Amino acid sequence: MLRECLLFSVSAALVIIFASHAFPSPELELIPPGSPLAQQGEGHLVLHDLKQEPFAVSERRKSVSAYKLITFDLAEVPKAPRLDIVLTVVTYACAIKPGLPQGHTRMLINQKPVAEWSFSYDDQGKSYRTTIDVEPQLLRVGKNKLEVVGSPCRLGNFEVVKFHGITLSN
Repeated sequence: MLRECLLFSVSAALVIIFASHAFPSPELELIPPGSPLAQQGEGHLVLHDLKQEPFAVSERRKSVSAYKLITFDLAEVPKAPRLDIVLTVVTYACAIKPGLPQGHTRMLINQKPVAEWSFSYDDQGKSYRTTIDVEPQLLRVGKNKLEVVGSPCRLGNFEVVKFHGITLSN
């Protein structure tokens, strides 16, 4: 009986710890209207080229799902990898009210979260640039996966975010 109580207590504590763990929300740098979105430098692994058509994680607020998978190969793992991202917020998911579940856009590498954003009404139509430091142990030699996943708000709406460029650099 004592053993089961201890196991339950440890399990409950772990659930609380993992449920309260916040994902990193990298700082976004506003790109002024009319400015070029970005330049991709030499030596960067381009995961989604600025010259390609931007992809949206969700095509509209009332989408059924919001998911984009990009696979890439690495010959070696960079020592200090980082993701450079250029994105535009087309529309937010729901009006933000404290305490209510909000829509958000999450980025994962090999199924491990590396960033998460939640946008508001004021972000609509704005483009941003951001850099995310990636822990080298999340990457591996060979096949890797970058996933961009949208989660709906309490009303079932998704954020519509267009990604113009994503590069992995050292």
